[in-house]
Amino acid sequence: MNKFGKANSEANLTVKLVGTTPVVVSPLQDKTVNEDVAVRLECKVSGDPAPQIIWTCDGRPVREGPNHRVFKGEGGLVSYEISKASVADSGLYTLSAQNKIGRVTSSCRLKVNMVGEAPKLGDQLKDLVCNEGDKAAFSIIVDGDPDPNVSWQINRRMLLPGPNISMTKDGKRHTLTFLNSRVNDSGYYTVVAENKLGRVNSEARLTVKLVGSAPVINKRLENVLNVNEGEKVVMECVVDADPVAEVRWYANHRELRQNPDIDIEAVKNRYTLVIKRVKLVDGGNYTFEAQNRISRVTSDCRVNVRKLGVAPSLVGRGLIDQQCVEGDTVRIECSIKGDPPPRISWNFAGRPILRGRDVEVLAVGDRHTLVLRNTKINSQGLYAITAENDQGKINSDCRLTVKSKGVKPSFVGRLEDHVCKEGD
Repeated sequence: MNKFGKANSEANLTVKLVGTTPVVVSPLQDKTVNEDVAVRLECKVSGDPAPQIIWTCDGRPVREGPNHRVFKGEGGLVSYEISKASVADSGLYTLSAQNKIGRVTSSCRLKVNMVGEAPKLGDQLKDLVCNEGDKAAFSIIVDGDPDPNVSWQINRRMLLPGPNISMTKDGKRHTLTFLNSRVNDSGYYTVVAENKLGRVNSEARLTVKLVGSAPVINKRLENVLNVNEGEKVVMECVVDADPVAEVRWYANHRELRQNPDIDIEAVKNRYTLVIKRVKLVDGGNYTFEAQNRISRVTSDCRVNVRKLGVAPSLVGRGLIDQQCVEGDTVRIECSIKGDPPPRISWNFAGRPILRGRDVEVLAVGDRHTLVLRNTKINSQGLYAITAENDQGKINSDCRLTVKSKGVKPSFVGRLEDHVCKEGD
């Protein structure tokens, strides 16, 4: 190009690759081996430049480590070596060889067979029945290759050794031993044997029986105790049990403990609760409980505490006999004291007196009055008052006499004149 014009020309440049595409000279071969043996997957590849080698198993990069190694030898020889094959190494192995010219692959299948024997039981566990405190054992022969892992379960939960439980192995015999059987050891026991080739189990039941006797109350609490405030209260039970029962006392569902006001005593099979000076708040429901590992028994008592007080008594004279005229109003009265204040009732001729229009019952302090209005002849008779509290009871009576009003004098006939002689 200059000031007078422009001209051009073109041509193609072809750059040829120098070298050869990869070639599989000796392909991979399928292999079947037993586990735990060494295996080598080997292939011979050529190419220029030397191809890059990539190994995969089932489409994923192969494992590499102390047991799995990739080797590259002379003359294009490449290999993948497993020093101790396992079932997990089975799969489709692929070798990929690639350079700038091209890519080639070779594949083979590796199968690793398990070697050994699945676990077998020499027999089945057998149910056991024993007494509490006895030694008991489940024992079974377990075979397999490799040697199975053996574990024990109770009610389908893993069981571990402890102070009372041992698990031992003597050759192929496995034993679960209860050194001192307890009731709560009862249940369903399973032995499980497992290795890489399989799993077996066997189950049996252990029944541990109680030894001894349930508590028996030979002397029970009285059903009801009526006591006065301040008195000493003694409640006692006699119990036989094997083993000896654990005893508790309750008042209104609260457990009682020894304290300055309460003594709790046990002499052989005789159990006593002593309340030294009973108070009103001590009233209620008392329970004696005896329990051992076999059973539980109870006995109950109701304690009623009466407040200290004074029995009813008359102040001065009691009721006084009275006379009245028909139609009069009569007051029959007396004074009575007591603590607590007594309950008062009136009766006439042995029958309770009911309040009414002409009958009134009054009480002012200790003074008690029966008011009878418009008395009639049939109002006369024996009247009584009764006073009662929880300390005692008294009564007093009197007789009321009702007189008739009478009739105003009147002439039945009139006097008549008479004439007579002297001396008639």
